[in-house]
Amino acid sequence: MLYLYSGQLPTISANFIPNNNGDQGSKKNYLLLGANSANKAAVVAMIGLNGQTTPAMVQTLSVGHYYVDSNGNNQYVVDDNSQANFQASVDGAYCTIQWVMADTQNNCEVTKYPMLFDDKNKNGVVDPNETVIPFANFPFHTVWQADYDSAVSSLSRDISGAYYVAGYYLTYSLFTTFLSGGQVPASDITAGTYLSPPGVDTILPNAFRLSHNVGIVWTVPTMNYYQNFPSGKINRWIIPATGDTNFYSWKALRHPDFVKMVSKEIAGHQKDPSVVAALADKTKTHTFTWALPIAVTFASGDMYYAVNNGTLVNMTATVTVANDGNTIQNVVLGGYMEDLYDFDFDQGGRIHTATIIQAGYPTLGSKAGAVFMMQMNFGKLDMATPNGPDGNGAGPFNGATLNKLPNYP
Repeated sequence: MLYLYSGQLPTISANFIPNNNGDQGSKKNYLLLGANSANKAAVVAMIGLNGQTTPAMVQTLSVGHYYVDSNGNNQYVVDDNSQANFQASVDGAYCTIQWVMADTQNNCEVTKYPMLFDDKNKNGVVDPNETVIPFANFPFHTVWQADYDSAVSSLSRDISGAYYVAGYYLTYSLFTTFLSGGQVPASDITAGTYLSPPGVDTILPNAFRLSHNVGIVWTVPTMNYYQNFPSGKINRWIIPATGDTNFYSWKALRHPDFVKMVSKEIAGHQKDPSVVAALADKTKTHTFTWALPIAVTFASGDMYYAVNNGTLVNMTATVTVANDGNTIQNVVLGGYMEDLYDFDFDQGGRIHTATIIQAGYPTLGSKAGAVFMMQMNFGKLDMATPNGPDGNGAGPFNGATLNKLPNYP
């Protein structure tokens, strides 16, 4: 077998394994697909043909899948061969087979594997004397309607008490947005939070941003398929940098991991010859603008659950140093942080639950599971201001000096 991929949407070819399953360098080695709108799992396989094998010979085989039971034995299931679709390429180099899985073991937690077998007596059962061709290197999980509905109910029930009450406001709002189809309901705009109007439909600029195993979201750019989930667009939740009202942005800017990242950049640039020469002039203040890294990782708190790994786009720090050559007067950021709201099936808890929901969208539910991008803008926000725009205390660089940077080293 060359490839196995999802037939969740009839017009979209995506989620190929073993190659290019998601973005380049992905370590995922299985296919996660949602059932189609009829709650049927459609699987597509591309099989290489050698000089002695013809498409007609392939059509005599039956298709199915198998799984390993609790005793470690393979259980073979014959799928719906009446709906199998065989098609050979023009040059005869490969054959594409699409089939619908039988309604057994309808549980997304069960790992399944495709198989071909020669059903000699055409009884729809794998008999001991019949040859089975298993494809153990092509594992997959299927999200069925029951999986999707159960996951939506579970996540809806859990998020309020687990996140909102505990003070994880951004995580709560993002999960609620995820369940409502990428839109931010007015009821989720809580005291002290200021959000932009509900989302802007934006074409995802780079399919390689899709980093986790989230069903048909994954694509194969090298085969000229493009992100299409749905219609090549993805919802973007824009949190503006208003300067004096942005609660969420300040949660990020005050996070110790973000502060350490900015401090590390400032410390590194102090050794630049041009900076050393400028600071030697004590007759005036000096302003420097430096580019920040392209990513930041939050290891704890609200930002960990809501973002974890954020991509920094055109991020800069403009640092003004007083005429003593040491006192930091302000640290004003430019650019924004973005995070694709996707999930990883291999994680536990609510992350695992959310992945199930995402894999089932849009065929098993028209709202919950929509992929969207959170964009958090930082322009005009001064990390050294004596009192933050949310009224919860000074910025992390308030009172800082080049000799004593916060959270560094």
